[in-house]
Amino acid sequence: MTDSEVQEEQWGFSGYRGISQEAKFLLLQAVLEAVGATLPFFLLALYLDHLGYSSVIVGYVLLIMGLSTTIFMLPGGYLGDRFGRRRMIFVGLGMKALGLLVLIMADRLVLFYIGACIWGVGMSIRQPSFLAFFSEKTEDSRRKHLFSMLMFSHTLVSAGSIWLAGRLPGWHADLYGTNITDGYRMTFLMGWFFILLCMVPLLFTKESRGGYQKKKEVDPLPRREIMKLASPLILLGVGAGFVIPFFPLYFKWRFDIALSDIGELFALTHLLWALAYLAMPLVAERLGSVKAIITVQTIAVLALFGIPLTTSFPAVAAFYVIRMVMMNATWPILQSYALSRVPDDHRSFTLGSMQFSFNFCGGVSRGFAGHIYGWSLSLPFFITGVLYSIATLLFFMLFGNKDDRKIRPIRKSGAGK
Repeated sequence: MTDSEVQEEQWGFSGYRGISQEAKFLLLQAVLEAVGATLPFFLLALYLDHLGYSSVIVGYVLLIMGLSTTIFMLPGGYLGDRFGRRRMIFVGLGMKALGLLVLIMADRLVLFYIGACIWGVGMSIRQPSFLAFFSEKTEDSRRKHLFSMLMFSHTLVSAGSIWLAGRLPGWHADLYGTNITDGYRMTFLMGWFFILLCMVPLLFTKESRGGYQKKKEVDPLPRREIMKLASPLILLGVGAGFVIPFFPLYFKWRFDIALSDIGELFALTHLLWALAYLAMPLVAERLGSVKAIITVQTIAVLALFGIPLTTSFPAVAAFYVIRMVMMNATWPILQSYALSRVPDDHRSFTLGSMQFSFNFCGGVSRGFAGHIYGWSLSLPFFITGVLYSIATLLFFMLFGNKDDRKIRPIRKSGAGK
């Protein structure tokens, strides 16, 4: 089979076929983890609000979680490249389970800080190694399809988990004849169980590439390229910290929406979000990864500005859905594009650096956001919109002339070539 025929088979949805057995186990791991992580993460801010903590305190807890998510992002990626990506995934999941257990048992504010911190550290250790480990399970030319399948599976399951999260606290309270506070804790406990369960599929995978193989020569670290890839994410992270963790509370504060209704909106968003992940590789094939990212992010920025400028709940909800779907749909394409620009020896570190830039800056802005929401519900969205606009322009300036669009081979009929 010629190279052009191989390339042709990978166009469109055909790129999703032929996933390896180990990749399937990793997809299952991600799905189970999505359930375990989504239940408590979606409810955490609402739970703290239910306990009577102010928006400032909620912001501080989210700040601790965001900053701790970045603490080991760079060393975690480095250790994964050197000592085993699979091993670091297990360590990260164990830390997440421990952090969630502390949140379940928390009966005073300091324990929420500690639990959020441990959870965040587990995230920072697990994430860069998982993506690099997952990327090993397919050819480079199919990576964006595999990443999109991962994000699709994760987000689709998250949609169902969010829908359940909006109802489970009340269901648990009614079923066991207890109060809503215990209902929240029981829902968190379900998440903890799934975090433990998601480690099982990892047992059916094995290490393949990386520094743990004691390579005699390691490719030099592409510092300049990593800095360029991470720079726009600094601005995106700051902006995201102002709005993303507060969206459940925003709808409650502004429209007094019931928890179940918020869960339905977020579930619908994640469902459309998952479908967008499947479509993004096709868009990237037609436009190129860079142009696709810029185009989709621009649509998201326009929708973001529409949220504070619209007064009716249906319109705000529509802008929210567009913003979330469009902005997040670019992640697998961005990660795949980034890996194509660095040597394999430094892929975990590259992804860790990018995630560090996003998470650290987003973690810092969460703390400020809690204060700003006390002054104005609209101002955080305008700040985020400006930061997103600058980040999109910066990405275009850095990579606009380095796109990866390929010309689709044309199959001619007849005897001639």
